[in-house]
Amino acid sequence: MDDLCAYDRERGLIYMHDDDGDGGLSPYYIGEALLLAPPVNGTSDDPAITSQKWTTFHYFTISNPLSGREDVYSRLTSGIMSNASTPGPYDALCGVGPYTLKTGGSLSFTVAILYGEGLSELAKTTDRAALLAASDFAVPEIDVPPTIPRITEATVEEDRISIFWSDEATSESDFAGFRLYRSDVSQLGPWIEIFETPSEISYVDQGRIGFPQYYLITSYDTDGNECGTWGDRNRTIEPVYAAHGSEKSVEKVRVVPNPYLGSAAWEREVYESRLYFTRLPERCTISIYTLTGDLVNTLYHNMDGDPTPDGSGDEAWDLLTLNEQSIVTGLYIFRVVSDNGETHTGTFAVVKGQR
Repeated sequence: MDDLCAYDRERGLIYMHDDDGDGGLSPYYIGEALLLAPPVNGTSDDPAITSQKWTTFHYFTISNPLSGREDVYSRLTSGIMSNASTPGPYDALCGVGPYTLKTGGSLSFTVAILYGEGLSELAKTTDRAALLAASDFAVPEIDVPPTIPRITEATVEEDRISIFWSDEATSESDFAGFRLYRSDVSQLGPWIEIFETPSEISYVDQGRIGFPQYYLITSYDTDGNECGTWGDRNRTIEPVYAAHGSEKSVEKVRVVPNPYLGSAAWEREVYESRLYFTRLPERCTISIYTLTGDLVNTLYHNMDGDPTPDGSGDEAWDLLTLNEQSIVTGLYIFRVVSDNGETHTGTFAVVKGQR
């Protein structure tokens, strides 16, 4: 089930994708292609297998659900619908036929479930699957990518994030290089290439305080074949956070993001709200007030009451009040008091409901 549903007649590919305008949180397309099947109107006595396309593409909204066997059969034999022009969400049926299945007979079908980051990648994946099926699933040696590298370590020194990876692929005769990608959304991407090298096995990235960073390393060969991007070994499953060291002066304290517009890019759930106070002194309290002076919450940084003391110069806030209630849209005042009595006051804005 997803927002938009369509059929690529050339490839015989039925696909769906998200269209919520969610800032890149759902960039992936998923599809289903019929790669091999007996010719339509054939029987189980006919051993021929062809690159037959779907003969049915039918989608429907949750307000028009399936209602029994006859309804399912009716929709499965309804032919090819026009692509959806308005967001659903939709469920979809695809089918091929008719066929005559004789007693004791059998029919063989090869179907591929496919996905890609964007329609162009999904189309490329579908084309590769069709070529693979046509070659009886034997991958030509020239199309085999190099060994998948492993991310061996990720270290943080304030806002510098160092990524290290293994070098097994460099011993292969057609190895050409490594590509490093980064995402500030999730371990699944979307990915942006940030570094390419013919031989190096480490890279130092400039992190952003308060923003989670995910990394993916791939290898590629002289024919342009690049290893997969979906394995666990060549990406960071958990986010890597840059962290400021503590500051001696309270005057450098900052709030990120500011303004906070309903959500931040890394928040995959609607209520996963979080902002950061950065460049804090080693030990301090942070008091948050409304413009009328009402106390909203007090945070303790590396002091008694801090549930996550870490010695850094950053402290996260979940946008909840002292009574565990979600805050409302507005301008807020914060006051930082260090353990030696220094104070700093500033403001930040929160706009809720922008997602």
